[in-house]
Amino acid sequence: MPATSATPVGQSAAILTTDILVLGAGLAGLRSAWAAAESAPNLSVTVVRPGNGPDGSSFANRNNALGIQLPDTDARRTAFFSEAMALAAPGLIDPALVTILAEEGEARVRELMALGLCLRQAATGGPARFPGCGSHDPRALVFDNLGDAFNRFFAKTRCCGVNFINGIEIMGILDDGGTARGAWGLESATNRPVALGARAVVMTLGGPAPLFARHQAGPGNSGLALGILAETGVRTANEPYIQFMWGREDASFLNPAQVLAPGNRIRPPDPDASRTDTPPLDPLRLDASAPSRTLDGLRSARALHCPAFHHRPQAVLDRLLLLGLHQDGFARVITPAETIKAGMYAHAGNGGAVVDEHGATTLPGLFAAGECATGMHGANRLGGAMVLATQVFGRRAGLAAACHAADAETMDMGRLYNLGQEEFRHIRNSGDECRALRSIADGLARHALFGGTPGDSDGLAAFRTRLAELARSSETRIRIAARTALLVSRPTDDPFQPVF
Repeated sequence: MPATSATPVGQSAAILTTDILVLGAGLAGLRSAWAAAESAPNLSVTVVRPGNGPDGSSFANRNNALGIQLPDTDARRTAFFSEAMALAAPGLIDPALVTILAEEGEARVRELMALGLCLRQAATGGPARFPGCGSHDPRALVFDNLGDAFNRFFAKTRCCGVNFINGIEIMGILDDGGTARGAWGLESATNRPVALGARAVVMTLGGPAPLFARHQAGPGNSGLALGILAETGVRTANEPYIQFMWGREDASFLNPAQVLAPGNRIRPPDPDASRTDTPPLDPLRLDASAPSRTLDGLRSARALHCPAFHHRPQAVLDRLLLLGLHQDGFARVITPAETIKAGMYAHAGNGGAVVDEHGATTLPGLFAAGECATGMHGANRLGGAMVLATQVFGRRAGLAAACHAADAETMDMGRLYNLGQEEFRHIRNSGDECRALRSIADGLARHALFGGTPGDSDGLAAFRTRLAELARSSETRIRIAARTALLVSRPTDDPFQPVF
């Protein structure tokens, strides 16, 4: 196909076709599109996004800044590999993918420098270096002004001939006999269904954080990617290992190491008759639940990273705060100066499709990158490693998609129409959808924080039973959201729990 084309289908739907379809316009999506278009100028590359400007955690996060690992010496590459592997347990990680990150990371960061991203500078000249979360080695760079970063990526992809289609929310992958042949979605403004035919698809739709009632993901992400992958039968992993951040009511960052400083106390929540297995919470005993020497060590370890780390001893501090959550979802910590209200916010996902070194999923023709892919990190990841992965594996996925598309046949328009119609039958726009999505968001925030809210095993089990019912819904959005929530709410059985 020489270019993207659109064909109206009656009054209610449309068909769009391209050679390579990129779902999402974050860092991973734009790097994929750039690589595909540059390597195969004879093929059409189209990026589909829900809005028309910067969005998502890539280009619209609350800090207006991102860190990226730069393993640019043999020693730094070795340290990067060792630290990434050490943080992965008990999640799935592929050492070969971590090796690729370490070996190709420098070239990808140099490309960002060539684009002119706004890197923070050291007083002595040159980019400043920082230790990413989970690392003692100052390898990471930080770039600010994400709107400018988006504009530079957008200009680069447009120069390569990439097409953009705005205002479509992706709802599913079109699977034709075991091969991805496109995707389908809804126009944001009109709710009109759209079938998007393609020879190869790259999925970069972001992670599940927006499904939680309290989250810090940027706008433009529905949070449904894991459910879409599950609907298609793609193998996924690490789904419940979400990055959670503590914050005030305005979501400004709090670190439990400082919040639970010596002398501070947690005010117990009001009794909740619906939670029969909640242990007694004595604020005078919280600081004495372990020897002060051990608590000091936990505070020191926790101070080194912003998100809570799964299956790490310092997670005890996060769970002490979780035990103190009140009905509004915020713990009250009494300090000499103030009472701090601390809530846990879903930030980003470590789970996604299991991919090979080319970003290929288990469904032929479907590639994934960014928060839609996993294996280059496990249960936890280094600060700045995800942004690096968007560039390394975004590029690899784009190149592989171009190779696949070059050999793939063009789908018959009639067949594409029929595939779309099969999906469109389940579109609803009812009050039930709004209520169901609200209940999922509230349930995740109440029962599924950080691998399972402490003292709430019965509540989590009941919530997951309800999710299983919703996952059989005939309404597409409810079903996909419930399937996503089932994956991310799976208990992680973290052994590091507070003991009273």
